[in-house]
Amino acid sequence: MYPLHNELGELIHSDEGKCKLITSYYKKLFAHHTKTPILHKQNIMSSIKQFTKTHLQVLINEVDIAIKQLQNNKAAFLDCVNNELIKALSRRNNETITEFINCVSMKTQSMPAKLLITKMKSIDDHLTTLRIILYNYKYIKKQQLFISSIDLRKAFDKVWIPGLLYKLYECGIKGALFRLIKYIYEHGTLIVENNGIGNGQGFATSAPFFNLYINQLIASLKNCGNAIPIYNRKISCLLCADDIIIFGREKATINKAITKVKQYCKMWGLELNIKKYTVASINKNRKTIMDNIGIPNVVNEFKYLGIVFNTDNICWTTQINNLKLKLEKIKTKSIMHRFIGGHISIQLQRKFYLQMIRPTIESQAKTISINKHQMKKLEKIQHQILAKILLTYKTTNRCAIRLILGIPPTSARFDLLRLICYYRMIKKETGYICEDLIKSEHSYLTKTISEGIYHPNMYC
Repeated sequence: MYPLHNELGELIHSDEGKCKLITSYYKKLFAHHTKTPILHKQNIMSSIKQFTKTHLQVLINEVDIAIKQLQNNKAAFLDCVNNELIKALSRRNNETITEFINCVSMKTQSMPAKLLITKMKSIDDHLTTLRIILYNYKYIKKQQLFISSIDLRKAFDKVWIPGLLYKLYECGIKGALFRLIKYIYEHGTLIVENNGIGNGQGFATSAPFFNLYINQLIASLKNCGNAIPIYNRKISCLLCADDIIIFGREKATINKAITKVKQYCKMWGLELNIKKYTVASINKNRKTIMDNIGIPNVVNEFKYLGIVFNTDNICWTTQINNLKLKLEKIKTKSIMHRFIGGHISIQLQRKFYLQMIRPTIESQAKTISINKHQMKKLEKIQHQILAKILLTYKTTNRCAIRLILGIPPTSARFDLLRLICYYRMIKKETGYICEDLIKSEHSYLTKTISEGIYHPNMYC
């Protein structure tokens, strides 16, 4: 672990000093918002007071709607009661179930360790969608496109709790469930102990609640006229947790979207990270001057969900170089702590590589396709680690080392994972944007190949 420093830059070694430093940090982090407009703040607080006075109990129709939405062959929460049984009881006597829920929810309650959250789209879908958009405008349409990457400073920790409760109520979360959530957020405490165990600092609902908190921002962005056509879809922005990408065809539209973001953040207590708030362009018109934009950071590379995208030629050189540096650090520390090349058995070292190192090497394998030069960098690191496990020379034949350990080459793993992800998306019929785009891109690729036109960088 890295040593802790106080505000004066002095090292802190004692456990007591570390606890005091962490406690003061969280006190400052969870302090009351001061940048929210006073009138808006007063309206929200008065609305919440009215919410708590109404709908004191869960209504029968609320229970009926919730039970009908339960999926079969599932057992929600820790009691492991099948949803089919709950549905049968509801059809027989819904009033008793409602009375029981109100009975157990009117007094002291505790949040279950597991929550049944609606399944969301994966990160691979977001990255594939962004890759398709960039390539389409760069090489197929050859049109101008502006991309703005929004970064919110400590997004999950800066959520204004009264504002979140207001949005929860407006979206239909009322009654005892609303009071339960309100009690957890208003009376929950953070405990930092020296040699004990503190209570949990986060819940499984953090990401869905944050999406709900900025849902109105996404709706306003869709209405500001910056949506771009891509195959048979129109997309104005991409959102995954606190990572947001905004698109625009013209400088005026992207400026309008940026203004919307700043106004919303000011109204709801969020803070923009100006250093990481960037704007990039593809096929920029020579007459377009990158000035008078609401973002000072004009770049040709931006990061989304941990992947560095280059807008000049849609290549992954920077991403692979960053990954190489990360793998070099992991390799050095693994050798230093004797996990690799130590006295433990070869079987355990092989398992350590498969469970701890290979997932890092393959972290972007499903969504990007790298060239031979970039692949050689990753295979070189793989060979160095495997040679260290067998305590042999680096000049030993790579194929022989992989055969002895039963580990396939990195390039084969990349191709396999990318094909699995591709066929998973192209065969699904859930209506997600990514699936529609990948099918449209597949049709375009098939058509161009049949016409003798091929784009070698299609999956670059």
